[in-house]
Amino acid sequence: MKNLEVGIPAFVEEGIKVLIYVGEYDLICHWLGNFRWVNAMVWSGQQNLSKAPILSFKISGKEAGLLKSYGPLNFLKVSSTPCISGAVSCIGKSF
Repeated sequence: MKNLEVGIPAFVEEGIKVLIYVGEYDLICHWLGNFRWVNAMVWSGQQNLSKAPILSFKISGKEAGLLKSYGPLNFLKVSSTPCISGAVSCIGKSF
């Protein structure tokens, strides 16, 4: 598995939209660890991201997760999903 974390700051600095999404119950890619590195990532919007509210994310009017965003960077915790591969198509349609 390749660590792509190091390249993400360059993408967001260029204004390229980035979505990092993790299943709430994913054991391999635990949401809290991913949430922490996204918030700690050094880029020009880091302070604004840390102040950004965590919002409810809905698909077809139903609660589907929690979203934190600033500028082109988005972090989504997908609710009640041990493996998020089935939810990817729905998430993509919402962004």
